[in-house]
Amino acid sequence: VSETIPARGIPGQSSTSILGNAVLRREDATLIRGQGEFVANQPFEDLLHAHFVRSTAAHGEILSIDVDDARSMPGVVAVHTAADLGLDDRPPAMGFYAAEAIRPFLARDRVRFV
Repeated sequence: VSETIPARGIPGQSSTSILGNAVLRREDATLIRGQGEFVANQPFEDLLHAHFVRSTAAHGEILSIDVDDARSMPGVVAVHTAADLGLDDRPPAMGFYAAEAIRPFLARDRVRFV
C-alpha cells in the first residue's frame, strides 16, 4: 500500500517531486529584500588587484618591455613580465593536447592571438 504525502508549504502542490513544481528556497526572501551577501561584495583589507596587459598586435615579436612608467605609478605594488618570473611553458590542463598546443603563461619573445 502506498500513500501520497502532500507537499508542505506550497498551496496547490500535490507532489513532493521538484520536477514541474515550485520549490521553496531558503535564500529567496533574503535576495528579494536586497539583503543577499555575495563574495564579490565582501570587504577585504589590503586587497591587491592584478591587471594583464594584452598585445595590440595579433602576431609579433617582443623586442623590449618598458615597465618603468607602470612601476612609478602611485599605488602600484609590483609589475611583472615573463622574464622576471622565469615561467616555463606548460601544456594545457588536459594532458591529451598536441605539443603545438603548449603555450607560455605570459608572452616572452612572441605574441600571438590578441
